Amino acid sequence: MNEMNINDRNNAIEALQLKTIPVKTYTAGHAKLIGLAIRLNDKSTSVYKAVFEQAKTRLRLFKKWTDWSWWISAFLFALGWGLGLLGRLYGVPEAAGGN
Repeated sequence: MNEMNINDRNNAIEALQLKTIPVKTYTAGHAKLIGLAIRLNDKSTSVYKAVFEQAKTRLRLFKKWTDWSWWISAFLFALGWGLGLLGRLYGVPEAAGGN
């Protein structure tokens, strides 16, 4: 089977959509080219949909992880500063490392 470059495929799709192929010059080669363009377009559409569905799923998962990570980080930050403040206010002299 002959390999089709992207320009041939795009031209075939455009010709099909705009119906620019004159009836007099429409040959079996055009029919094959248009048929191949339609099949490639259908396959690329299904691949496009599958890729974007997977991307949406991953985006939701990463968004959930980001939210959880932010809340855990905020909690640990507040806990650390709170303990530091309590240590300053009600410091334990033995914990200062003095003799």
